[in-house]
Amino acid sequence: MDNKQYNDIAVSASVWNKTSTLEDFDLDCAAIGGLVGKASDFAPLIHSMLNEGGSLLRKDTVIDMLSLKNEGQIGIESKIGAGIGWKIGRTHDGRRFYNHEGGGGGFTTEIRMYPDSDVGFVVMMNTWSLNMAEVKLAHIVCEILHESACHPDSFLHSQLRVCSEAELEK
Repeated sequence: MDNKQYNDIAVSASVWNKTSTLEDFDLDCAAIGGLVGKASDFAPLIHSMLNEGGSLLRKDTVIDMLSLKNEGQIGIESKIGAGIGWKIGRTHDGRRFYNHEGGGGGFTTEIRMYPDSDVGFVVMMNTWSLNMAEVKLAHIVCEILHESACHPDSFLHSQLRVCSEAELEK
């Protein structure tokens, strides 16, 4: 659909039971959007990815998605390459991670999984703009959470609990 067709469509949004007309806004960037929800909604996806399948994804699909397809730096921290929809990198101390970041005007997100530690995180941040400093901050938050989760004496580690797949599907 070209911009002319898009501009001719009446666009509105329902917010707090009120309908408002949205003004035209050109982000002038690659496509954004697609996965919408709160951070906890992504738990079943992370669980399925870390467990090489389950009720959400088949094992062969997960293996294919996380297999290296393109080598080289993709993004800020993912310097190994990319699979299908996931970037591949290593932490400062060599631990492997998979991530998918996103963002646009007003938000940035990071989904990150550490398969060797069997943990994953979703970071969603409201922002004033979209710039690399905000994307980098999301990466740093994931690293801090991972470090905390991997140390049994840390506060975050004491707060983590393992959910069964049945709990995640509720």
